[in-house]
Amino acid sequence: FFFQAEDGIRDAQESRGLGDVYKRQILNPNELKFRTIKPSNQVLRSKVFALEGIECFLMEMKFEPNAEGNYVLLEKDIADVVNAMIAVKKKIESIQDKYLTPEQLAHKQETQRLQQEIHQKYVREREEEDKILQQIKFDRQEQKDRLMPTQDAKAKETKFGTKTTCYKDIGIDLNKQKKG
Repeated sequence: FFFQAEDGIRDAQESRGLGDVYKRQILNPNELKFRTIKPSNQVLRSKVFALEGIECFLMEMKFEPNAEGNYVLLEKDIADVVNAMIAVKKKIESIQDKYLTPEQLAHKQETQRLQQEIHQKYVREREEEDKILQQIKFDRQEQKDRLMPTQDAKAKETKFGTKTTCYKDIGIDLNKQKKG
C-alpha cells in the first residue's frame, strides 16, 4: 500500500509490510513499540528491507537507528511524520482511484459511507455512555449527601432538623460535685 507509487510494485501483498507499520504508528503514535521498526522482523526483512534504499528512506522519514540496529521515530518528530503519512496515504489512494472501475469506485464510496456512519454511531454511543456515567456519579453523591447527618457548629441539630436539649440548657451542671 505505501510503496506502490514509489517502488513500482503493483501487487498490494508485496508492498503491504511498511504500510502496516505506518498504520499502527498513526493509530498509536505515543507508544514506543509502534515507533520502532526492527530489521530483524522476518516479514519486514523480506518485504521492506529487501527494497533498495529503504534505510535512506527511513532516515528521510525521521527514523533514527539505535544501538540495537532498529529504527526509532523520536517523540519530537511524531506529529510531523504522522501528518506526512496521512497526506501520502491520501495521495496514494487518489492515484489508486484512477485505476478503479466505476463499480469498484462505487463500492469503495459505499464502504466509506458505511464506515463513517458506524463511526458516528460509535461517537454518539460513547457520548451517551459518558452522560450516563456522569449521572450515576451525581446520583451517588446526592444519595451520600442525603444519608449523612448534617450538624450545625454547636452539634445540636440531627439529620432530621430536630433540636436536642441538654442538661446544661436547663441549668443543670452534671460536672459539679455534690458538697456534703
